[in-house]
Amino acid sequence: MKKTLQTLLALLVLAQTMTACSGDGDTSAVDTGNAGTETAAQTTEAVDPRIQQKTDYYAALNRTLPDEPITITFISDTGDIAVEAENGEKLNDAMYRRNIEIEEKLGYKIVDLPEDSEANTPTKVKQSVMSGDGAYDVVSTRTYMIASMFSGSYLRDLNEFSALQLDQPWWNQTANLNMSFGGVRYCGLSALCHRADTVCELVMMNKRIAEDLDLEVPYQAVRDGAWTWEMMHTMMKQLPTDSNGDGKMDHTDIVGLVGQAQDVAAASIACGMTFFEKDADDMPVFTLNNEENTNKFETLFNLFNDETYVYCVGLYDGIDWDYWGSKFLNGESLFMLEFPGNFSAYTNMEDDYAVLPMPKYSREQDNYRTMTNLWHTSALCIPRVTTASDEDIGIVLDALSFLSYVDVEPTFAETYLENRYIRDEESAEMINIVLDTMYYDPCFAIYESWSYPINIPLLSLNTGTNTFASTVASQQKGIEKAVEKSKKILDEY
Repeated sequence: MKKTLQTLLALLVLAQTMTACSGDGDTSAVDTGNAGTETAAQTTEAVDPRIQQKTDYYAALNRTLPDEPITITFISDTGDIAVEAENGEKLNDAMYRRNIEIEEKLGYKIVDLPEDSEANTPTKVKQSVMSGDGAYDVVSTRTYMIASMFSGSYLRDLNEFSALQLDQPWWNQTANLNMSFGGVRYCGLSALCHRADTVCELVMMNKRIAEDLDLEVPYQAVRDGAWTWEMMHTMMKQLPTDSNGDGKMDHTDIVGLVGQAQDVAAASIACGMTFFEKDADDMPVFTLNNEENTNKFETLFNLFNDETYVYCVGLYDGIDWDYWGSKFLNGESLFMLEFPGNFSAYTNMEDDYAVLPMPKYSREQDNYRTMTNLWHTSALCIPRVTTASDEDIGIVLDALSFLSYVDVEPTFAETYLENRYIRDEESAEMINIVLDTMYYDPCFAIYESWSYPINIPLLSLNTGTNTFASTVASQQKGIEKAVEKSKKILDEY
């Protein structure tokens, strides 16, 4: 286990663009007693790269501590910002120490005003902006709650905060690129958004079933860029068609894949399907209606519509909501689509399992792509009216994101290993790939305002026939009209 933790920390800390640093000790002359000959003896003491990187970060800020801490107030419904005290749990304590370090090193006190319901967050932010009281300096909320605040011009453009180092690795770069509108960056995702890490889509694989079928767990295929939906489907077809001997193959047998209907959108993103792309003016252009996306969906349709091997809640009649989780837990499914936040349910699972990223469409696809849950992904935004200054807000938000990247994320992953949520070093490597490939389509946060384009793949599956092209055609005008309506928002920014 110690070796496993060290390996994971190396992957999550050193591999994520951190520069490994070392400090050289003093060189001194040593008298050997042989005719005054001197031999240089040098000692080298390794420096923790995290400590060195934090030293460099604080030095670059060159901040003088104020006489009294400056308060920065968050409103949050994500659990990402603050904890009350240390309690012995590593993740909890890492978050607590992160906030204390902000106060000790930079002179800022983090005040978190948590909301039990995410629906309350936009309401309170809007009320604060309209009253001009500046009650909240930063908002930490679910992405789908941001659209109404952006549409009502209640948010600031993050580009206006010069202290935010948005090009650094502690900020998600696809979110930077795609979650903007006409040059206005209305929200951002950083390493501070821990909730997003817990809801990234991935694949779990039953190792015992794989061994029984003489199948190799495709860790190397992932590394080689060869882990595809076609490969996954082919592996499923190695299963016997009547494992319980009742004369038919159905959901009561050992099956190939279980999941939920919402996984179809994530599978579409994983295939490299594009719902929107940006034009030269940073405006979203609907791009689902092209031949490439149609071909990619054909592969997904053939897999998800294969009722011999695939059973997803919401796509297949006659199975209960808890079918997908219990089926894998009981060792009756080769694969399952799942989130890390649910791993604790499989801690006592008898069969061993592997963790893999969502497959690609083909080997030629440049990268794996990971979608996070539409309703639970956390993001950050800044209200139009605040009490703290732009400089102070920017410094704190960037520093919290940086320290989360350096200190909290490795602890997050370490906790998964210690609790046996993941069980081998290869799975730790795979989770690193998952976290590094989070992708956010331009419609991700504003999908409700744009007539739910991200639901089109699911709508195209529900009838049992591939209606992708006709569904896209029927939805396109409404989607494009909604996007045009949103463009008027920019007049307020």
